[in-house]
Amino acid sequence: MKIRFRYLFLYFVLFASYTFPTDLINAQTTFNQALNDYVQKRYSTAGQGIFERERFLVGLILNTNEELRTRIGNISDAKEKYSESLLSIQTEIRRLKSQFGGPGNFLYDTAESLDNEIDQAISDGIVNHSQKAAFEDGLQLLTMAAQNPGKPVDQIRSDQSALDHLESMKRALSGESGSIYTPAVQRGEVSVFSLYKQWKRTYSIEYFKRLIDVKEIRKDLYETGNTVQKQQMLQRELQHAYATFNYRNYDYCARFLEEILDTFQKVEPKDDILFYLGESYFAMGENLTALEKGYKPIMEKYPGSSYIADVYMRSAQIAFNFKDFREVRASSQKYFDNASNIHRGMEDVLLLDGIA
Repeated sequence: MKIRFRYLFLYFVLFASYTFPTDLINAQTTFNQALNDYVQKRYSTAGQGIFERERFLVGLILNTNEELRTRIGNISDAKEKYSESLLSIQTEIRRLKSQFGGPGNFLYDTAESLDNEIDQAISDGIVNHSQKAAFEDGLQLLTMAAQNPGKPVDQIRSDQSALDHLESMKRALSGESGSIYTPAVQRGEVSVFSLYKQWKRTYSIEYFKRLIDVKEIRKDLYETGNTVQKQQMLQRELQHAYATFNYRNYDYCARFLEEILDTFQKVEPKDDILFYLGESYFAMGENLTALEKGYKPIMEKYPGSSYIADVYMRSAQIAFNFKDFREVRASSQKYFDNASNIHRGMEDVLLLDGIA
């Protein structure tokens, strides 16, 4: 009996030692799968917001390009003028290059490099004003050197203005913008989500850099335009925004209308823009945002607006959703004061007022 018990005990130990690693592997596999599903869900959630932002940015760029076309006129002529200005810079650089000896001389090599870059720019046929500014900076540096014959290059470069121009030239031609953020590894924050967090952060930085670029161009177009051009720009963008509303693309419409309000701040009245901004948010179920950004400003600034009855109808509906029955009654009464008997929402407001 003792021998059998010992064998049974040994069998139990061997069985436990055999099954435990298997259970551990199964648990690890389950955990990894759950972790993978979670990360995939986070990627998917982030992607939804990215899609809406990108669509808005593309629409903003398209409208800005259309405005630029109306201002510039014939784009071929504009490109031709740009090429002519580059050729003028190149001619002057080549003239200066002949004064700097030959290859191996810093100034000669700089002039040669600029000459080749201009050749490539003309061949590409792309209008790039920052690149043109870099060529002009390089030309200024070479001109300063030619005006100071025999002066050491290092001494010329030590001049602050020349140094600034040279550095801006290098940045523009190299396309290097430097490090945007410190990697997570250096900050000691590495975890299983480091890649996801940094990808999301980097993407946000890049998105807002592009958005700011477009906003700056739009600001310049607005400030430099005459009264007719500003009005045409506004009408084109409003037509675009309202068309997206009719197609029920409410997120896009809300973003675009807010951009219009930001760009055309001095335009009056704004009640139509504010109303459709409120309607866009209301359609997305963002009731408080609709009230604060769209409907309330109309109540406060445009009490005589043709949209005022519809605004109070929405106010009553939103108040009812939050069970604020006192506000339901107040908004309903203001609706009745401004609406005709056949105004839209009459039956709905009567019902809400009655329940309140």
